[in-house]
Amino acid sequence: MSYHKIEVRGYSLEVKFTNGVVHIKNGSQLQSLLAGDSHGSYKAAETIKDMYVRQTKKPLNISTMSLAIEILGHVYPGKIIEFINQIPLPNGIKRFLDTMLDRANIIDCGEREKDSNRWVWDSLAHVIPAR
Repeated sequence: MSYHKIEVRGYSLEVKFTNGVVHIKNGSQLQSLLAGDSHGSYKAAETIKDMYVRQTKKPLNISTMSLAIEILGHVYPGKIIEFINQIPLPNGIKRFLDTMLDRANIIDCGEREKDSNRWVWDSLAHVIPAR
């Protein structure tokens, strides 16, 4: 299944839909959306969920806030790792950071039965006031 381009506030995001999971490319367009819009991850989550329904004919069982937080929770640690990677570090630490950075390139967001860390994002979503 290929990636779909979806527009969110003028930015073109790449998202792939599988059964109960969305896969979001963590690229420059997503990062620019987040940098330029304080509610960018929430708007991206809304749009992704809408497109998921159109593509699969069923709702994605992830709250919009949980999905928005998960997007942020993958993008910003990746930016921190990119910054740290500029520092001379032992090879073992470099390899570890490179592995973590590879994991941040695609943001896999799944429903509870498909995503073992869904509880983390759901728990954080419960402590953030609703929009």
